[in-house]
Amino acid sequence: ARQFHSRKALFISLAFDTVFFTILAPILMLFHSKFVVYTLLGRGVKWHEQRRKSDGSVDWQESIQNFTGITILAVVWGIIAFWQSPVFFAWISPVLAGIALAIPFSIATAGQRSGKARGLFSTVEELDPQWKKELKLFADTMRLYRAQQWDTAELNFVNLQRSSPSPGPYKVYAERVAYFRKSPPPADWDGVFEHESK
Repeated sequence: ARQFHSRKALFISLAFDTVFFTILAPILMLFHSKFVVYTLLGRGVKWHEQRRKSDGSVDWQESIQNFTGITILAVVWGIIAFWQSPVFFAWISPVLAGIALAIPFSIATAGQRSGKARGLFSTVEELDPQWKKELKLFADTMRLYRAQQWDTAELNFVNLQRSSPSPGPYKVYAERVAYFRKSPPPADWDGVFEHESK
């Protein structure tokens, strides 16, 4: 337990992790079902890079845009279920609660405002000082990347490739910097990179 900051932090993480995935599971269920249906209908499923702020968080507009539909579905589903049978509504309420809370849940759990500073939800590697240093450099570099400061961002990504035991992601970002040098993004670019090929 000491490897995970402390015994107390370990057990608190386990408890909150259970609650977290109880809420997350029905949200994922709906999105995965949507992807399967779209695939069967011949409609492509597009994967776009997440639009996040410099600290990794998302704003309300992004969450509302993505989760309004399933929130309305959960409310309507709950009303119908309660009208048909209060007992059935009580039985299904954990599923409906997770879906209905999708918008605030995505806001509250995004970014770096988690309990990691207190040792919660951390792996052994994340508590390592060298790993923390790497994460900080990556966060700083992503701010430079989104600000289109290509020279410094590219240099940092190259240094991260050399020092990290898992250089793959940093290599991808270095390649994106090279791409944007040739084809600069618009002035109002939000940091999203859309793949044009698989």
